[in-house]
Amino acid sequence: MKPRLWIIGLLSAAVAGCAGYRPQPLDTNVALPTTVRLSVDPAQLPLPQLRRHRFDPSNGLDGDEVAMLAVADSPLLQTARDTAGERRAQAFAAGLLPDPQLNGSNDYPTKSSGTTTAYGIGASFDLGALWQHGAAQQAAHHQVRSADLELLWRQWQVASQARLLCSRIVTLEQAHTLLAAEQQLFAARQAHVQAAFAAGNLTAATTDDDLLALQGVQQRLGDLERRILHQRQALNALLGLDPEVQLKLVAEPLPPLSTTEVQQEMKQLARRRADLLALQQGYAAQEARVRQAVLAQFPLIGIGFNRARDTGGIVTNGFALTLNLPLWNRSQGQIALQRATRRRLRDAFHQRLTAAYAQVRQLLDDGTLVRQQLAQASAAATQAERTGRAAQTAYGAGNLDENSYLQLAAAATDKRLEALTLHQTLTEQRIGLALALGSAAPLDGTTGRKQ
Repeated sequence: MKPRLWIIGLLSAAVAGCAGYRPQPLDTNVALPTTVRLSVDPAQLPLPQLRRHRFDPSNGLDGDEVAMLAVADSPLLQTARDTAGERRAQAFAAGLLPDPQLNGSNDYPTKSSGTTTAYGIGASFDLGALWQHGAAQQAAHHQVRSADLELLWRQWQVASQARLLCSRIVTLEQAHTLLAAEQQLFAARQAHVQAAFAAGNLTAATTDDDLLALQGVQQRLGDLERRILHQRQALNALLGLDPEVQLKLVAEPLPPLSTTEVQQEMKQLARRRADLLALQQGYAAQEARVRQAVLAQFPLIGIGFNRARDTGGIVTNGFALTLNLPLWNRSQGQIALQRATRRRLRDAFHQRLTAAYAQVRQLLDDGTLVRQQLAQASAAATQAERTGRAAQTAYGAGNLDENSYLQLAAAATDKRLEALTLHQTLTEQRIGLALALGSAAPLDGTTGRKQ
């Protein structure tokens, strides 16, 4: 076969293995879902805590079920998955060997007799790439693992944010119910006052005082309604739902806290938190890059083979050897850069680990204080409610005036709202503590990579 046919055949084989181009135009339409999915398979979720929970939205969504929806549907996680896919593609590219090079040439003699067309073909390959390939593959492997763990950590953050928003909405709606009941009492009082004023039995000053009290309750209700609206819209955005969707959310009991268990998990932070594991994998990848840079300072060898025919018809076979002499550069700049990056990653890991320990300790200490305050506030609220019920009975029997009854009822509502606020504070601390302790990310197996 003629040399040019060899070249054509090799080029055809190379082109046949190339990827094709297919455009993907942007979709500029906005179409947010107006309904919530009715089923989520816990076994398909990447977080161990969520796999243990049964998804049943028939009686409303609790914090775990909202978190499951967030992990399954949040547009923030879709972007995070795309970023992780990009990181995996970069790591894949970094671990590939360079392609061999093929060259060919033809020389056509002019105005000469007894000559023939000359040609030359050759192939070459950089052996230095083989020398460094093991380190490059190792770096790529750790980089892929780091990308998967970063995605898992992002999923854990989104799940925690969904729980937080759900708990806030439920608490705010409970507060709204309490204030709405108080508003009805003050509205009834205002109606009585207006009737008495019209009959000439009350002064304008007394009427104004009662009106201000009613307006104060209405203003607090308006503030609560705005906060509920903002929290619901934030939750819908997190879940990728239309802002008008009204999720039915239900309260869930405050999970028990074992200080001993938390302290044991604190000792395992570096082995259970996905972000810390991702930093460790990134550091391992950088170790491999340092090794790759060190290997690159040794003489790099390129080898090639060629076949040629000159215009006189003489055919020759030969080879070429290229040797990079490490005299001045010696890859010292690249080695220094990779070592500096390794030092930065090491310091970043220790800083994150130290901050994680401090955060867990702070949340534990704050939780202890808030539990004490909540116990006191709950006891005070129980006593105030008992007094309020006694006042209602006395008012119904005509033994207590309406103004005194309203003041006692309002005091009971304020005490209950105080206890409710402290309960929400403690709930948020528990959610923050679970986030800080991490999701016990596995060292092997699935880490949330979308198949």
